[in-house]
Amino acid sequence: MLEKNDLEQIQAVVKNEVETALDNFAVIVQEGFAGVDKRFEQVDKRFEQVDKRFEQVDKRFDAVDQELYSLKQEMVSIRAHLSRIDERLDSLEVKVDRLFQTETEDVQAVSRDVVALRQEVEILKKQVAILQAR
Repeated sequence: MLEKNDLEQIQAVVKNEVETALDNFAVIVQEGFAGVDKRFEQVDKRFEQVDKRFEQVDKRFDAVDQELYSLKQEMVSIRAHLSRIDERLDSLEVKVDRLFQTETEDVQAVSRDVVALRQEVEILKKQVAILQAR
């Protein structure tokens, strides 16, 4: 059987083995956490890079939004200007139509006058011929 001294030696050996195993385990855990810390540092750096990229993208979107707003304002101005031009063209078309109508009426009146004058000339020619024949 085991004696008390043997038991104490076994306990000392077991205690020493357990402490060594715990120390080794602690070192392994510590190294594992150090590795995780390094990975988190890398992840943090990547997130910082991603944040910087998002800031650049946000700035570009802001610039695009500003340009789009400017273009919309220009479109509103152009549409208003085109509307005024369209109104002026409509007004000019009415005036040109009136001029053509007036010109057509004047030409028709002159044409009627020419026909009437020709008829009078024919009548006068006949009267002159009658007077000459007497």
